[in-house]
Amino acid sequence: MKKRNPVLRIITIAIPLMLLIALAVAVYAILNLIEDKDNELNPSTEIESTSDEASSSDNQTAADKANYVRVPNVIGLQREEAEELLKAERFEVQVFEIANNNFEIGEVREQDPSNGSEVVSGSTVKIYVVSDSVTIPKV
Repeated sequence: MKKRNPVLRIITIAIPLMLLIALAVAVYAILNLIEDKDNELNPSTEIESTSDEASSSDNQTAADKANYVRVPNVIGLQREEAEELLKAERFEVQVFEIANNNFEIGEVREQDPSNGSEVVSGSTVKIYVVSDSVTIPKV
């Protein structure tokens, strides 16, 4: 009878065993991913609050919302009109001049934040106004 090499015997046992372990690790990882996704979609733990806490958080949310205002659209307006409108809504205004031959001088072409954005009352709105001469700052 022919004697088998001990190294070959270990290899023939070890390779299938390693494949089995790798498969088990992969299945475990997939199951954990699925469980994590389920927890994101259906959280099982909920924090309960008393009615006093709930009402104070509702009041705080309402107060926070009261500090936010929508930015009006000033694109297409003349610089003076845009500044008046924004200041009447209690915004700070920062004016930047841009070169553009396709539009009327003094016309607002861009604004930041954009029209309809909700921002804290008193925030700065940047307007970009068409100018016939733009000064380039020295660097």
